[in-house]
Amino acid sequence: MAFTDQSFRGKLAELNSTQQSIQTLSLWLIHHRKHVDTYVNIWNTELRKASRQRKLTFIYLANDVLQNGRKKGGSTLSNKFGEVLPDAFKHTAIETDEQTIQKLMRIVGIWEERKIFDSNILSSLRQVIGGAVPVSKKKRIEDVKLALQEQLAKDSPDENSDEVPDVSVKMIFKFSL
Repeated sequence: MAFTDQSFRGKLAELNSTQQSIQTLSLWLIHHRKHVDTYVNIWNTELRKASRQRKLTFIYLANDVLQNGRKKGGSTLSNKFGEVLPDAFKHTAIETDEQTIQKLMRIVGIWEERKIFDSNILSSLRQVIGGAVPVSKKKRIEDVKLALQEQLAKDSPDENSDEVPDVSVKMIFKFSL
């Protein structure tokens, strides 16, 4: 099948998280590597539209293209993906869980071991991932804030008192991150 924007969007819509699905589309993209500018832009646009669960599949697709296309595509693939991956990682890491963040870190580690990207891009990716707060931690942070506010309200002295509210250390550690 010839490469067109529509055919690629259709293939992305059909993409699932199985190894076979990712590898099949990856091979198709490597075969059509002369369209790398177009398909990286489409990939990036469609990643932003994808559900939270599918975003990691898009990252896995890029990973497969980068690793397997290195022989045929040289640095062209890594250069083009390198332009959009920090922002794509940031978009993927926002509002995600700790497992996904660990998987993103693992991918970066693999790229480092296999020298897919230079240290500047790898460090940028790590920084983006490190700055993301997983949904579960955000929830815990909100719980801590709420608990502290409730404790402060309960322990608040009246306006004329010199008494200091007792926010116990136990309360803070009860909701620790």
